[in-house]
Amino acid sequence: MSSVRSAAKVYADQLFSLGHGYPLWDPEPKYHEVAIGDVGWIDNFGAFYPLFNAVEDLEHERNREGVPDGHKRFPTPQWRPATGHIPAGVYHSKTVTRLQASAHVGGHGASGGFHYQCTDKRGAALVIKEAAYRTALHHSRRMSNYMKENLHKWLEFAEQKDVNLSQEDIYFVRGFVKARSWYVTAWMYEGQSGRLSISGDLGSAAQAKVDIDYGRDTERSPEHNWGPQGNINQDHPDQCVFLHYYKMKVRLGFWPVMKAAAEPRDPTPGRDSPEPGGSQAGTHGLGLYHIEQVPAREKVCNIMQWRTIDLFTLYQGE
Repeated sequence: MSSVRSAAKVYADQLFSLGHGYPLWDPEPKYHEVAIGDVGWIDNFGAFYPLFNAVEDLEHERNREGVPDGHKRFPTPQWRPATGHIPAGVYHSKTVTRLQASAHVGGHGASGGFHYQCTDKRGAALVIKEAAYRTALHHSRRMSNYMKENLHKWLEFAEQKDVNLSQEDIYFVRGFVKARSWYVTAWMYEGQSGRLSISGDLGSAAQAKVDIDYGRDTERSPEHNWGPQGNINQDHPDQCVFLHYYKMKVRLGFWPVMKAAAEPRDPTPGRDSPEPGGSQAGTHGLGLYHIEQVPAREKVCNIMQWRTIDLFTLYQGE
């Protein structure tokens, strides 16, 4: 497995428990900007690729490559997605700790410098320099039923496009968190001493600076990625740092389950993915299938956010 593929896996494994959605190692749009209703897959390098969009008309630009045979558009009467934002800051795994900080409080937030280092074999961090914006549908039984009824058509369509997918590889997008720019890093090996260093004002993309200090004793440096690689979209954020979705999950020894996820239970794409532990939440029976709401509404997630004061804080996930 290449280092980039390993980094994408470690990154998703480490940050999915924050509760913001599936953490994409490569948030840049592929083919088109991620949208609610997209049907697609996540590749081994942590990027989401859409096949088509189930809520748009056949003539829409998102469906210029065609739709499955017999496709019926998912109806969206009185569509009212929930919206919100997550503040600029550093979102990291429990295995990543802050080493030191110096700051002063200004009109745009806290500025100065601070450093992070991984204390275990695995760790990950996401830096967003400006607030990221969340748009997501409320958990919908109609949407999960629609996926269950049409999944076989979607798999056939993927095969026509020469994309080899299993039913567990298909994602039906119900929401996202998007940023204008981002920086991600993953620690993958024991003994890595590379530091994630940030200076400036995280409330201002123009003033914030992110660096990796590998250290003299580092044999294998942490992997990192950043974007967008081209110009930043000045009209609106288009970089999907977290993905909300429905997907089918078949567990050995159990009936299949349909998963509605803002926080994925298996952050690694593909049928060989190990499933991290965690309790089920919001389950409703639908024959042999179940709708699973993840995470629970009461879930509280531990993160570090850089606000106008230098403190560890709690973020209430929805």
